[in-house]
Amino acid sequence: MKNKLSIVAALVLVLFVSLGVFAQSSTPKALLWKISGNGLKKPSYLYGTIHVLCNDDFFIPENLKKVLNQTDKLVLEANIADPQLNEKILKIILTNTPLSQQLSPADYKEMDSILLATCKVPLKTFENVQPVVILSLLAQQSLNCPTPDNYEKKLIDLVTLQNKNIDWLEELEDQMNYLIKSYTLEQIVAQIKSTKDLKEGMKDLVRLYKQQDINGLYNALTTPDLMDANTIHWMLEVRNTNWVNKMPGMMKEKSCVFAVGSGHLAGEIGLIQQLKKKGYTVTPVLN
Repeated sequence: MKNKLSIVAALVLVLFVSLGVFAQSSTPKALLWKISGNGLKKPSYLYGTIHVLCNDDFFIPENLKKVLNQTDKLVLEANIADPQLNEKILKIILTNTPLSQQLSPADYKEMDSILLATCKVPLKTFENVQPVVILSLLAQQSLNCPTPDNYEKKLIDLVTLQNKNIDWLEELEDQMNYLIKSYTLEQIVAQIKSTKDLKEGMKDLVRLYKQQDINGLYNALTTPDLMDANTIHWMLEVRNTNWVNKMPGMMKEKSCVFAVGSGHLAGEIGLIQQLKKKGYTVTPVLN
């Protein structure tokens, strides 16, 4: 069972983009943004990722490869290369309250049927695991490929070949706790019951991501059934503010490429606007 949980635990990171949120804006179509001015000797960059992607859809833009060569350090959301990754996640996602005690008999039976049909595993596998893990697993399955690529892992492999430093904006334990706080049991159950909608939503997300269409992503993701004020608070407001307060010191020391989930870039509380408010010039890199 521990091996199964370790695999599932790693998939929890899917949710940081697939259930993200954009505040409305007229942000241009671009995943890569240049950060300059405000006393910086060298520019740094902000890049929006999609944490998992099927191999057939996977791409790293040439402009990103270019700036990775020019900069000193890659900065990710969290240290996913930590050799103790699974152990740390397991400590957070395991719960003392069995799932069978949290769900009504009808919901338990329906979710069991969904998991058996889509993932070939019974719900009892997750009896002592945070319910959000189940939603993560279904998001993974909705990509419709057996072994999706992890975008950040690909970037790590690329900069490792260049002997570049790798850093992160938050501790893995904090990231996982934000995720758990973001979704109520009722939200999770409702989304699990809507697996067809989840599959179509992931398909749209991938299409828009490949088009670098931030406004299209906003329209696809900011639906009331996916998020509420609590979700926005923990997934965006708290984390974006923490990051944007940490980034200036990192950029002053070395030129960085900050690669974070695309849902953190746009909107009034997004990293682009918050960096501008701190006095930086933030412009899209279009080629």
